[in-house]
Amino acid sequence: MNEAEFPMKGKSILILDDEVGIVDFIADVAEELGSDKIFKVTESSQFLNVYNSQLDFIFLDLFMPDTDGVEILHFLGESKSKSSIVLMSGVDERVLNTSVIIARGYGLNIVGTLSKPIPLRQLEYVLSEPKNFREQTFRKKSSRITEEDLVSALASNDQLLLYYQPQIQIQKKRIYGFEALIRWKHPEFGLIFPDEFIKLAEDSGYIKELTWYVINKAIETLTLWRREGYLVRVSINVSVDDLQDLSFPQLLFESMKIHSLSPFLITLELTESKLMGEDPHSLEILTRLRMKGFEISIDDFGTGYSSLEQLSRVPFNELKVDKSFVLDCLENQDSKTIVESTIEMAHKMGLTVVAEGIENRDILRYIQNLGCEVGQGYVFSPALNYLDALNFMKNIDLSKYFS
Repeated sequence: MNEAEFPMKGKSILILDDEVGIVDFIADVAEELGSDKIFKVTESSQFLNVYNSQLDFIFLDLFMPDTDGVEILHFLGESKSKSSIVLMSGVDERVLNTSVIIARGYGLNIVGTLSKPIPLRQLEYVLSEPKNFREQTFRKKSSRITEEDLVSALASNDQLLLYYQPQIQIQKKRIYGFEALIRWKHPEFGLIFPDEFIKLAEDSGYIKELTWYVINKAIETLTLWRREGYLVRVSINVSVDDLQDLSFPQLLFESMKIHSLSPFLITLELTESKLMGEDPHSLEILTRLRMKGFEISIDDFGTGYSSLEQLSRVPFNELKVDKSFVLDCLENQDSKTIVESTIEMAHKMGLTVVAEGIENRDILRYIQNLGCEVGQGYVFSPALNYLDALNFMKNIDLSKYFS
């Protein structure tokens, strides 16, 4: 094995990030470069179980939901770690830079920082030549993605990936389903999240192709899970642009029928801030979807500008409370009021309520006591690839979250 081609041969790497897609992406690159000692961690609580002083590399996400990265840097400093450390963040570059100062104050070997989405070339560079990478911070490059990139991704078999975040019935303590979340594994810019390319898809007219890509992949996954004995629902985000094609309900119904799947297994999520107003075509399509047995959910409720009148006009049967309110509902009185009043209103309208952003057991208990039916968040699991989601269903003991 050529050392120049496989610079990670014999080297070990620990990756800590709450996004499974990020962890898998870094692990895949490290493996391609020769590493066969890869430790993947998605929860800070698992870090101590995996960490050892002989690690060559540590990739550390600073913004973890349970224990932040600075606390882990403190631990590594106390442990006098000699690993080459790369700090990652998708939020604030200044926080990254300040964290580097803190880490070096602890005597840690920080070889660089990466802003998300992580550029593939820079990731390969830091793993191959960490000494030369030192002092460099690489900024987001996803703004350079083009319509041609998107067309290429849609035609590719391996650039667009689906991950599935579990949704749990918190009153009945059983699995309710999964939300399908798309990720773009760009050959140059690395892993890109949907908020950075959905608008490109809408503006370029490729949103329908992207939606059908997600739908077809989700149906494939539902079929695979059914073969393993698991019949669960999947939620799929749709754009208002998808609701202009009058053939959409029938095409979706036929796609499910071909695979002998019930329409009940698909929930279509429509973001509140992009609701369709008075458009009769959209209302017709949503009504026909409901009549065919599909579930319709209003997503990110509380963040948009739609009227309650519109909520009553559209045939929704599910409402998702936006995670921004759920995350700080125990510390922020305004958020608490919004969460409580939204759940109460939705129940009076006969809607099932899904609370996003349940990050810990205190929030889970609070949401459960409010009578909310379904919970989604890192307290249960981050988004998973379809095989890990299958293992989640096979092995999960939900009682431990409610003890």
